[in-house]
Amino acid sequence: MPPSGGWIMAIRKRAGALSAHEKRIVKALLAKGWRNQDIQALVNIDLAATVNGARITGVKQNQAQQAATDEEVELFQIKSVRSMPGQGSTFSTTKG
Repeated sequence: MPPSGGWIMAIRKRAGALSAHEKRIVKALLAKGWRNQDIQALVNIDLAATVNGARITGVKQNQAQQAATDEEVELFQIKSVRSMPGQGSTFSTTKG
């Protein structure tokens, strides 16, 4: 049951681990045909403790893992790129 006020607190992830949200993003990108190393590069933008490739493989092999929606993936990509030094507001969500 959520605390009073209805807010549910996010669980802090271990260094180098994927959050539940990131796992959903990874699963969706895998379904779109992204390569593991490309997903890893996107997820690791602006992280102090980087995620290794085995975490991506773990998501790939987890048949029960739900994928994020296209809208969630697009928002994640925009937020990640905007956090990169020297990046502006232009961003293409197409892989290429």
